Amino acid sequence: MRVIVRRVVLPIVCLLMFACRAAPPRVTTLGDTWLYARTPPRSTPPASGWSGNVAGDPRTDLWFRHPLPAVMPDDARMVTRAYIPAFVVYVDATPVYTFDDPGADSRLTLHVVELPPHSAGRMLYVRVPHAGEPPYFGGNPLLATRGTLSSALVSVIFAPFRVDAGEALLGIALAVSGLLALLVSALRRDADRTLRLFGWFTLLYGTRVALQTAFPIALGARWSDSVRAAAIITYIINIPAWMLTRELMGDGWRGSLRWLIRVFVVFAPIGVASDWIAGRAESLDAVNHVLVIAAGLIVAVNLLVERRLWTRELRVVVAGALAFLLFSMNNNLARLGVLPWQSAVETPGFLLFAAALGYAATVRFVRGERERLAIDNELATAREIQQSILPPSMPEVAGLRVDARYVPASSVAGDLYDFLRVGATHAGVFVGDVAGHGVPAALIASMAKIAVTSQERLADDPAALLDALNRTLARDLRRGFLTATYLWFDAGARRVTVANAGHPPPLLVRGDTFLELGPPSPLLGRFRNATYTAAAYELAPGDRIVAYTDGILEARNARDEMFGEERFRDVVRRNASPDAVIDAVVAWRGEASEDADDLTLVVIDVGAA
Repeated sequence: MRVIVRRVVLPIVCLLMFACRAAPPRVTTLGDTWLYARTPPRSTPPASGWSGNVAGDPRTDLWFRHPLPAVMPDDARMVTRAYIPAFVVYVDATPVYTFDDPGADSRLTLHVVELPPHSAGRMLYVRVPHAGEPPYFGGNPLLATRGTLSSALVSVIFAPFRVDAGEALLGIALAVSGLLALLVSALRRDADRTLRLFGWFTLLYGTRVALQTAFPIALGARWSDSVRAAAIITYIINIPAWMLTRELMGDGWRGSLRWLIRVFVVFAPIGVASDWIAGRAESLDAVNHVLVIAAGLIVAVNLLVERRLWTRELRVVVAGALAFLLFSMNNNLARLGVLPWQSAVETPGFLLFAAALGYAATVRFVRGERERLAIDNELATAREIQQSILPPSMPEVAGLRVDARYVPASSVAGDLYDFLRVGATHAGVFVGDVAGHGVPAALIASMAKIAVTSQERLADDPAALLDALNRTLARDLRRGFLTATYLWFDAGARRVTVANAGHPPPLLVRGDTFLELGPPSPLLGRFRNATYTAAAYELAPGDRIVAYTDGILEARNARDEMFGEERFRDVVRRNASPDAVIDAVVAWRGEASEDADDLTLVVIDVGAA
C-alpha cells in the first residue's frame, strides 16, 4: 500500500497541483459575462433577445455571446472544451469554426479555434443547434497565441477541476454527512425522525452539488445524464426538506405545513414526468422556483403567527434558515430574471443551514436517546418486578403434572401466574393479565400477586377468591384492571373447579375435543360490587387443561394476521409441552413489535392418582 501511494498517488496529486495552477499571464480568460438567446434553426446571430438566462427548447438553436478584448494579438486562438455534438463559432456574422460529431454527445472534446486577424473588439458568438438542455463547456474559454497554446491547453483541460474542486468536495462532504445521519438513524429504529429527514435532505443536496461539477464527467458520466439526475433531485429534495420543517414546527397554522408537503409530493413526480416528456432537464424549473419561494413565505408566516413554535433548537434553525433563504431567494429570483444579475449561488447559505439543522437534529436525537434510556431503565425495573412475582418452580401434586411457559413482551406487559395451597393432592392455579404495559402494569401485577396470596384461605373456593380479590383491587386501584382465571384442583377426587373474570376460559382437552371451562364473569378491579361464579368438572386420566392469556390468540405476524383460537387449538392438539406451543406462537409472530403482548401458558396434565 505504501509503495502504491508513493509511486502512483503522490505523482498524480503533484501533477494535478501543477496543472491546476492559474493560467500563465499571456493567456486571457473570457469571463462570466456571457449572454444567451434563442432563434429558429440555422439563423444568423440575432441582434436582440439577449438575456442572462434562457429556457431550454430542442426546437430552437441556443446562442452564446461575449465581446472579444479590445486589444489582442492577430494570431489569437480560442481554446475550449465542450460536451456537445455540434456547434458553430462566429466572429460578428462570419462563421470561423464548425464542429459536428454525434459521438461527442458522450465525451468532452477539445477545440482550438483560430480567430481571424483584427478580431479585437468584435463580438464572439457560439451557436448550438437544437439545444434542449444547457450545453456544458469545461470552464470559460481561453484566448492564447501560438506561443502560449500549450499552456492554454493544459489550463483548459484542468480548469473544470480547478474551478469545481471546492464544490465537488463540499458535495461529497454533505452527502457523506447525510449517509452517516441515515446510518445512525437506521441503527436506532426508534430514533427521532428529525435525524433521518436531515440525513435524506443533506444526502440529496450534497449529491446534487457534486453532480453539477465536472467530476462526474471525469468519471465517465454523460453530461446530459448528470444534468437530468440533478434535476430529478431538485424536484424530490423538497419532500424531505419540508417534512423536516414540519417535524420541527408541527402542522403549522391551520395545517399549512401539512398541505405544503402534499403539494411537493404531488409536484415531484409531475416534474420528473415533464422532463421525460419534454426530453430536457428542468422543464418545470420556473414552477419549482415559485413553489419554493411560496413555501418559504408560508414558513415565515407560521413563525410570526405561532410564537409557541420558538423552541431553543428552532431558534438556531431559523437563524440558519434565514441565511439559506436569502441565498436561495437570491438564486431563484436571479434564475427567473427578476434580479439584474444573472448568476447566484446558494451553497454558502446551505452550509449555515445544514450546520443549524445538524445542531437541532443532534439535540433532538440526544434528547430522544436520554428519554429512551429512561424508558429502558423503567422497563428493566418492570421486568425485574414481573420476574420476581412468578413462582420459582412447578408444584408437585399426585396425579397432576403442571408445566408453564412465560415469554415477556419487548415493552413488558402484565401477565402473571401463581400456585396456591399446594398439597399432596390439591393445588390452586391462578393466571392473570393486567391491562397496559410498562412499570404501571408490572406494579399492578405485583399488587395482584400480593392480593391473591393474602386470600389463600379461600383457595378451595374459586368464586369467593375472585370476589375478595376484586373488592381489594377495586378499592386500591384508581386506574387499571386485570382479567384472571382461577382453577382449584382436587386430584384425589379428580375434579377441577373454575372461575373466570373477563379472561379467556381455560380449555379442557380430551382426545380431539375442546371444552371451555368456567362461566364468564366481570373483570377484576373495575366494578366493586361484581359477583363471580364457578363451575366444577370431573377429570379423567389423559385429560389436559390449558390456561393462557389473550396475548397468544392476538399474536400477529408480518401480514397482520392473528394467531387466533383455531390455530391455537390445533397447535395444542399436536404438541405435548407448553414450550412447543409457545415456540409455535413466537415463530408465527416473528420479531415482536412494540405493542406485542406477553405470552403465558400453563398446562396441567391429569394422570393416575
